Amino acid sequence: MNRFLNEYTSLTADLAWHTNIAVTRTSERSVAENRELYDLALRGLQCLSSWSVQVLDTFTWKLAHCADEHTNRECPSDAENYERATRYNYSSEERCALIRLVTMIKSVQTQLLRLETNYSEAIRRSVYLDLHGLLNHFHNLLAKANSKKKDKIKLNRLVHALQATCADQTMVDAVEADLIMTGSSSSGGGKSGWGGRSVSSKASAQNSLTSSSNSTLAKAAASMSGTPMRRVGPSSTQLYLVRTILELMIDQASPAAKYHSLRKELDSSTMTAIEVFLKNSFYWPYLLNFSETLVKCCDLSQLWYREFFLEIANGTRIQFPIEMSLPWILTDHILETHDPALMESLLYPLDLYNDAADCALNRFRRRFLFDEIEAEANLVFDQLVYKLSDQLFRYYKQYAASILLDKRFRAEAQKAGWREPYPQPNRYSSALIRQRNVQLLGRSIDLSCLLSQRINKAIMKSLEEAIQRFQCSDITGVVELEALIECNRLCHRMLSEHLDLDDFDDMLQEANNLVTSPLSKIAFHVFWEVTWDLVKNYCYNGSTNRFVQTKFALAETLEREKPQLCPPEYLWGSKSLNSCYEAIFQLYRGFIGTPHFSAICRLLGYQGIFIIFIEIMKFCKSLINQTIKEYVRRIGSMMPKSVSLPGPTANSEIQYALYSLSLQRVYQYSDLRTNVCQNFRELGNIIIFCLQMEKCLTTEDLCDLKHADAFIRKPPAATGERSNTDPKIRDQQNRLDALNISKVASTVGSAELVELTDGNVVLTRERLCCGLVLFEQLLHRIRDFLNEEDPQPVVMNGIARQVPRNVWYGSEACGTTVDADELIEIEGCTQFHRVWSAIQFVFSTPFGENEYTVEEMFGDGLNWAGCTLITLLGQQRRFEMLDFGTHFLKLQRNDKKDTSKEGVCLARLATRLSRFSVLNRQIFAILNNYLHPIDKPDNQANVRHFPPPQWPRA
Repeated sequence: MNRFLNEYTSLTADLAWHTNIAVTRTSERSVAENRELYDLALRGLQCLSSWSVQVLDTFTWKLAHCADEHTNRECPSDAENYERATRYNYSSEERCALIRLVTMIKSVQTQLLRLETNYSEAIRRSVYLDLHGLLNHFHNLLAKANSKKKDKIKLNRLVHALQATCADQTMVDAVEADLIMTGSSSSGGGKSGWGGRSVSSKASAQNSLTSSSNSTLAKAAASMSGTPMRRVGPSSTQLYLVRTILELMIDQASPAAKYHSLRKELDSSTMTAIEVFLKNSFYWPYLLNFSETLVKCCDLSQLWYREFFLEIANGTRIQFPIEMSLPWILTDHILETHDPALMESLLYPLDLYNDAADCALNRFRRRFLFDEIEAEANLVFDQLVYKLSDQLFRYYKQYAASILLDKRFRAEAQKAGWREPYPQPNRYSSALIRQRNVQLLGRSIDLSCLLSQRINKAIMKSLEEAIQRFQCSDITGVVELEALIECNRLCHRMLSEHLDLDDFDDMLQEANNLVTSPLSKIAFHVFWEVTWDLVKNYCYNGSTNRFVQTKFALAETLEREKPQLCPPEYLWGSKSLNSCYEAIFQLYRGFIGTPHFSAICRLLGYQGIFIIFIEIMKFCKSLINQTIKEYVRRIGSMMPKSVSLPGPTANSEIQYALYSLSLQRVYQYSDLRTNVCQNFRELGNIIIFCLQMEKCLTTEDLCDLKHADAFIRKPPAATGERSNTDPKIRDQQNRLDALNISKVASTVGSAELVELTDGNVVLTRERLCCGLVLFEQLLHRIRDFLNEEDPQPVVMNGIARQVPRNVWYGSEACGTTVDADELIEIEGCTQFHRVWSAIQFVFSTPFGENEYTVEEMFGDGLNWAGCTLITLLGQQRRFEMLDFGTHFLKLQRNDKKDTSKEGVCLARLATRLSRFSVLNRQIFAILNNYLHPIDKPDNQANVRHFPPPQWPRA
């Protein structure tokens, strides 16, 4: 095999060199250059024939020596004869050697066919030159010979016959014209010829061109050396006669050699010239039919034919499956071994079907053989495209996943003794992906197009599997979903460098169901998980800014479908990479925090977030008007008409006794620590979710605006503001104007690009100038829900009528608060802030050591719901002044009492109330950043500045 590789390397180098010269040549080739092409063509045919013979000999020997279970352990005992001869009869090394030989044969054939006309022309010119060079040599030999011996005469006659056989038509015309003008040869009259007959000079010229050594034909042949060489070789008859005459001259092996051999009449140079000519002219029939000879030398059709084994199958087999066919065995071996050195040879074994089909049509002339070959070739090519596209997608998916794998995780894993390598480099791009004209059975197949179609389907399926995986998990899987989409995006970008793939965003929209519906699959699942799992079963912790699952669930557990088993290549590319990313994303499954909300913002965009907010508002309206309002009305009916403020002599124990007695019915309300807190927790979690989404969306917008800053003009200065007149600053601004994307698009872009650019600039400016805050709009919508009238049946004078009564304000009026100058009933308990103060005081009271606290059961969402409703109702200042817990906390901090007479730990109660007080102040501060509270005093004052006094100078 090493010898073959060396021959192949040397031959391909010479072929490539001559190909480059032929492409750039503008003048006609010289004699030496024609000789080089002649030698190269002969050398190529010799190498091809020797390699083909080696392949066919190996194949024939394998057919005669089939494998069995003793020589190959993988061979089953019931394997068929042909299966033993092909499938189990070649080792991996032998298959690699066969693949290399077939590749060498077909690649050299392609290079020779590429310049077949140049080689054919050079061959004919070289043959013409060699043939007439020999004739000139004989002419010089006859010119020196004056002997009249019998052997000399025989030699002269044979030489003249050679010249007559191979003479050019122009030479014959010149000889006849010369003979007519001269009238005879060197003697003036008739002369006795060989055999005793006397003929005239003119008759000798007309009837025979062998009258003497100084004939005119010899002179004409000698004069041909100065004429241009023709690009035509001798015919098969001419070549046969010339070789026969020359062999007759020098052959000593025949029985008549002692009578006809003329070797003694020839000198050594002539003998050498004849022997060289006979040796070289042996290849002329093959070289003159260069195209046909090339096809025969590369014919490997016998590697497919299996008629003998079909005959001995006794009709049990009409045809063998492709697993037993040697062309597919070689092709499949390349795909299964993943050897980069063999990947470039993947399409060469398919050329065996072309050889077999050509043999069936042109040699055997049997249509049924061609039909069988065509059927198998179609099946093999389909399998090739399927397996190749699968490997191609898997390779680039692994490559993309390896690139995106966290570097710190890789470093820590390597320290622990485990290493995740990058995929082995392969030669897909240069060898296969860009093939657009694969010749198979007379058809030109666009392999790149077929691969593009299957890769598009693979990426689409990968996106669908990622979304399906997210739909079968809770909302914590959104981080993994975003990473999977980014991995597919990177894989698509790398494949797009070699294939014509569909746009990735279009495929993502199709997989996400955004083509036929405004609500995507991701947005719907996010909404479903938020409303039925996050707001019901999660507790918010303000210190960590995370949602964690509650230990005491009051809502039903959300049932999800189990994810289907998915091949590794549709996730991260391999099982090991799947394990790596599973370990990484497992860290995001115990909570819901900023990474999850950021991923939701990036995946949904403005449209998806808007739709989710609209649906959440509907859910929130139903929650407030149908559930929370009813619970507030019930608890308000349990409140006393008034609760006095603590006097100057009051202490914490007395005040606790007063509050516990006044709120006794609230303490005894069974639904308070379950359904009431659960509904308030749901409302609070909705508000916190929207706030976190607003923060993450703002972060994303700021990043976009920061990146677009250099391409957007500076907003115009306000009226009356001084413009910057510094020339340096104006020069810098003029330089940045050249980067303005609108100017660039209008200069070099199309009308469509200009329209898109203007739309994006307007959108970016609106985002920059408007400052739209979704969370603020959400709060205003909740305020509108609170201000809706709630008719209640009231019986007056025996007549039932609907009287609007708002439970949030505790009055007949709706949606208004008292003016600042109007007196406030500080002991009344009808407004919501007093109800919420009572609820907070009740669930702050410690009952036992092992009981769940409201923080563990409901989290901070409970406080967010109450504080948000208080702020939206304009009751924040009243709550801060009249809160039960605040008054008790001041008294307890003053007297430091630990336990009441009822056994309640007042210190623990004060600690819990202190924590809730701090939390409430934080919530009020956040809400006031987005709202302008109605009851908050306006501290802005108009101050007039007077100029300092001025005195005239003395």
